[in-house]
Amino acid sequence: MRIVIDMQGAQSDGNRHRGIGRYVFEFAKAMCRNRGEHEILLALNGAYADSTIHIRDEFKGLIPQENIRVWRAPGPLNHLRPDVDGRRSIAEQVRLAFLRSLEPAVVINGAIFEAIDEDSVVTVEEDERCGYATFAVLYDLIPLIHPEIYLNRNPAVETWYAYHLKQLKRCDHLLAISESSRVEAMEYLHWPADRITNISSAVGAEFTPGTIRPDVAEDVRARLGLHRPFVMYTGGMDHRKNVLGLVHAYAALPPLIRAQHQLAIVCRLSPGQLNDIHQLVQKLGLESDAVVLTGFVSDADLLTLYRLCKLFVFPSWHEGFGLPLLEAMSCGRAALAGNVSAMPEVAGTPEALFDPHNPKSIASKMKQALSDDAFRSRLETHALLHRRNFSWDITAQRAFAALGRYLPGEATGGPESLPALMGRLQALPQHPPQDAYRLALAQMLDRNFPPTASSRQLFVDVTELARGDARTGIQRVVRSILGQWLRNPPEGFSVVPVRASNDGAGYHTAHRFKNAFLGQLDDSEEDSPVAFYNGDVFIGLDLQSDDVTVRAGFFEQMRVWGVSVYFVVYDLLPVQLPECFPDGSAAGHARWLATVARTDGAMCISQAVAEELRAYLQAQPRPPHPSFRIEWFHLGADIEESSPSKGMPPDAASVLAQIKRAPTFLMVGTLEPRKGHDQALQAMESLWASGVNAHLVIVGKAGWKTEELGRRIETHPFHGERLFWLQGISDEYLDAIYHCSDVLLVASKGEGFGLPLIEAAQKSLPIIARDIPVFREVAGASAYYFKGEEPAALAEALNAWLDLYESEAHPVSTSMAWLTWSDSARQLFSRF
Repeated sequence: MRIVIDMQGAQSDGNRHRGIGRYVFEFAKAMCRNRGEHEILLALNGAYADSTIHIRDEFKGLIPQENIRVWRAPGPLNHLRPDVDGRRSIAEQVRLAFLRSLEPAVVINGAIFEAIDEDSVVTVEEDERCGYATFAVLYDLIPLIHPEIYLNRNPAVETWYAYHLKQLKRCDHLLAISESSRVEAMEYLHWPADRITNISSAVGAEFTPGTIRPDVAEDVRARLGLHRPFVMYTGGMDHRKNVLGLVHAYAALPPLIRAQHQLAIVCRLSPGQLNDIHQLVQKLGLESDAVVLTGFVSDADLLTLYRLCKLFVFPSWHEGFGLPLLEAMSCGRAALAGNVSAMPEVAGTPEALFDPHNPKSIASKMKQALSDDAFRSRLETHALLHRRNFSWDITAQRAFAALGRYLPGEATGGPESLPALMGRLQALPQHPPQDAYRLALAQMLDRNFPPTASSRQLFVDVTELARGDARTGIQRVVRSILGQWLRNPPEGFSVVPVRASNDGAGYHTAHRFKNAFLGQLDDSEEDSPVAFYNGDVFIGLDLQSDDVTVRAGFFEQMRVWGVSVYFVVYDLLPVQLPECFPDGSAAGHARWLATVARTDGAMCISQAVAEELRAYLQAQPRPPHPSFRIEWFHLGADIEESSPSKGMPPDAASVLAQIKRAPTFLMVGTLEPRKGHDQALQAMESLWASGVNAHLVIVGKAGWKTEELGRRIETHPFHGERLFWLQGISDEYLDAIYHCSDVLLVASKGEGFGLPLIEAAQKSLPIIARDIPVFREVAGASAYYFKGEEPAALAEALNAWLDLYESEAHPVSTSMAWLTWSDSARQLFSRF
């Protein structure tokens, strides 16, 4: 059976962080865990970008990301807008068409009654021939039961509630969160008993007794002003929650007990609510620190407060369930509650109940719990036993039992075609005439109802390479991986090179670049804005940090619509060695890493980089979501497969002949401070001064902060004799240099991988490398390692190696393992 769960109750700003939002979220997770042979799809409203991404992250590993489906219609859609009717009518039809397109057997609405000022849209099919049964979670009917408080005072709210009550009545079956709510539906809606099931409720797994570190407890107490043992309340602040009644009850406690305890009201308060409580505290003559108003607290602080409180009191006089009551009990706290609606079910013992309409009754129970240790201990023991009767898995199993009684109906045809839907929407009354609205609607419908494709799209960012090939190491990687994927696309994917658009907003296809890259003369495909859909993948293969950072919103939208977004991380060197990079590089790289951390994952080019990235991100003020993946792969090294450049300069033959005349140390890489060229030159000068006949060949263009070193090389007395600097040479020429050299010298203080190590090993060239983790990872025992940053330390290592070289006792690189670019491309794709 295919089951679609509408998740808007866990998305909207009004409900997301409240009990309803937590219920929808945990209920959906439990349904996924207990689905068995059933298929679960989650339907999300793309208007709530943050919560859409949060849900995607939280459900990784529970269901395939392709089963999280998103729809959207242009807004705003909240009922308080005077011009909303036309847009809402269209949005309702779009949502229903979207649900039909998923071809479900059952649709479960997580929250029919969304807040009046939200952009959520919940409409239930009237046509029984839609092909699926509609279920809804019923939390309560409090506004219907108490209209004088919640409805009669505001005609807009009354209209809104009546509309959603009509949607509720269209449902085939209700899933009540308590027996109390089930009975209320039968009494006030005359709902048939066989069409409503009590599936109960539960709390998150984090709500356990647990221990609190003394420093954490002290910090929370100090920040919130809790200096004595305290009685705690958390929840909403509307009238039925009876918070003012709780303050009255606290004031009625004997003075000695009151002096020994504070009352902590833990919830977000409006200015008016704050004023009401302050006035009441003054009127009752309570001490200034007697009632502590914490305001909104984080989930971590809330859990700590539950565990710290001496007593939890829930004074509400009407609840559909009363989630905070069970949260406190699950933390092993003595908890008191009203003797009405759902609270007796949750509390589980008459000893914990009071009359919520009577402050004296509340005060009497509070006095007993605060002064009678045996009574309080009994409540704590009961709490831990009774909590076992509630679990999200039990709730899900009860829901599945109810679902099992419904068989898929006969649908009146398949999903509606997009042109047919567009035509029907155009015919709706009060259709907004604005061109901007029509364009937005068309774009959203394209995403809501993606075209049927035989393959998913793999977007490969080639921005920097498309602007110009500077023949850097990173661009070699981009050329190599891209070439492999274009010639041999991963199964089920079409490979689409993309580039950052010139308007700074998003990405365009890079068809012209692709054709030039493949040597094709096809100009029929124009570059155009990227059209992405659920199931596609974006990989930031190229490195252009500024382009990525300013497009954080574009990546967010990709993730909203189900595109998995990953970036290749080559290194963290600008933030690790800022002194070795141009001014501003560290800050720019940090911004880029922060953007990457808000995506699905990072693909690092070595295990060493992966470990460094993990440590770096966890140390940030805003670490990534726990589902953020940090993987690693290794680069390839077969130059012929990396689209190598060709061409030899006129003096190539004479340079190669000259190099062969003495032992040659070869350094490959851009001239920049971290690469160790300065240390290597000074070490070689020491060898030359002592009579050693050897060459130093540097292959790499001039970088940054090395102007003085560059002049020193070019004006060196041995330049062109024992010292050679070859800038911007082709891969063909580099290959010849490798063959004429005797050893590769890698003196870099930091690298992401160290591709020259592999290239040297391919040619059986010995290696001398600085002893850093990534070189150990890549070369293992196949290299000779040195330590120290002083020229003398390297000179000593070079002399020692020359002695080993003469006796043929030096480490050899012939056994070093390495990948082809084909292997590397497959390995990278397998990490997605």
